[in-house]
Amino acid sequence: MSEVNRPMSGKEIASLVQESYPDLIGGMTPWKTVGARLASDIKGNPDSIFVRAGRGSYALKEWEDVPQFTVKPRKVNPLEENILVVPRPEFLPFLPQDSGHYLRTVSLKTIMHHSVTMRRLDAEKTDKFVQLIPSFIIFKSDEVLSYKRTKKSPESRLHETHSIIFGGHLQEEDNPTLFQEDPEIMTDFIFRELYEELTFSDPIRNHSFCGILYLQKTKFERQHAGIVFAIEIGDDTNVASGEPGYHSNLEFLNWDEIEDSSVMQDTWSNQCIQHLKQSDQSHE
Repeated sequence: MSEVNRPMSGKEIASLVQESYPDLIGGMTPWKTVGARLASDIKGNPDSIFVRAGRGSYALKEWEDVPQFTVKPRKVNPLEENILVVPRPEFLPFLPQDSGHYLRTVSLKTIMHHSVTMRRLDAEKTDKFVQLIPSFIIFKSDEVLSYKRTKKSPESRLHETHSIIFGGHLQEEDNPTLFQEDPEIMTDFIFRELYEELTFSDPIRNHSFCGILYLQKTKFERQHAGIVFAIEIGDDTNVASGEPGYHSNLEFLNWDEIEDSSVMQDTWSNQCIQHLKQSDQSHE
């Protein structure tokens, strides 16, 4: 962008990169990955050097004469989204047969490499594919953020339930095919969902991958796998919902007393809490 000295589209950037570094970019739609990478950095990195100059157009923040463009939240029906799934016969062998742990240690690179795109409406009709769900647990010192799901959630069985897990489906553009060798960049793509659901007054301090949460007793459980991250924020950091229509009653709960709270009735929250409590004990 500095060399061209003007805003550029993802296609233009991808084309110039291919000219200078022909072995760096592959795939059928490299401009989508470039655009998704820039969008993720703009939204999730307070120190990003990039800004949006228009829909699908990007500029350098140092260009003060370029007005910044804000993308309005999508109004798409969630069931019409194209999401990332893994065929279940391919997914199951990735899981260590370790019954002593609630979350399984699995290579994110391996999971993403085997993911394919599928319309969510079609994925919900079968358990032959596992839908990938980035799942974030927010810690502030010895407290953890909780919320109550509203009736606007597309899953009626979850209405009015409490949880500590924020997140949603990985979408088609969240698979960084150009950057799968770089775990930091791949994590940035996965974190898109975090920054859609929550806003932070300060950057997060730290994050750690906890593992893959996958249960199989019911069809719904067999259809979904949580990619679970623990997020640490500062004591003075304010958190707000980016989707207030879906979250209510945001509050921090004491971690030592979490097992007495209503979030334990949520299966995924329960499993994650037990796993993290078990990890805490093993490190004492």
